[in-house]
Amino acid sequence: MDASRELSRARQPEGGGAHEVSGDRELRRALRKVRRLVVKVGSSLIAAPGVGADPDRIDALAAEIARVRKGREVVLVTSGAIATGVARLALAERPRSIPEKQAAAAVGQSALPVGA
Repeated sequence: MDASRELSRARQPEGGGAHEVSGDRELRRALRKVRRLVVKVGSSLIAAPGVGADPDRIDALAAEIARVRKGREVVLVTSGAIATGVARLALAERPRSIPEKQAAAAVGQSALPVGA
């Protein structure tokens, strides 16, 4: 069984209940085998309302990712570009239409760190 299937199995305890200690052990064991880790981060984790990208939050996230990296490829995916654009454009609320969201994301993307 490949690591991603093992992770999925470890995340879903039998009976659909909450993780138990044995489930956590299975998850940790499966994580040791993972070569690529994809981390999806929402706007609220990296951006403060009305401020946009928060360097302290981004630093804390980077430190956590560095801690678990250990020989793995880590891919960070974020939706923070729109929230950052909203703040930089000083919009009163989050855009609703797709063109407005795209415009906000284009402005916000330039403020987000890009990894190699």
